[in-house]
Amino acid sequence: MSVCPNCPEIPDDAVILSVLHIVEYLDPNGELVKADYSHDGADQELELGKVLELAEWAKAIAVMPLIVNMIEDEDDEDDEEKPAKV
Repeated sequence: MSVCPNCPEIPDDAVILSVLHIVEYLDPNGELVKADYSHDGADQELELGKVLELAEWAKAIAVMPLIVNMIEDEDDEDDEEKPAKV
């Protein structure tokens, strides 16, 4: 059995140290709920510092493609502004 059933790329013999697990759902009354089920490798609650570290990493990974696109767009604009060499 995989150490993380939803993470097939993690080797079976890997040691899980920390898991950031945030869930957003609608309860039976239609109320939107956000819950943090983050835990360490021993299924103990993660310390706040580790939660913040993992959340910052996740945010950086999510934003990275936007930053790359902005840089590429800027480079394309710079190329268009340069006069053609004769």
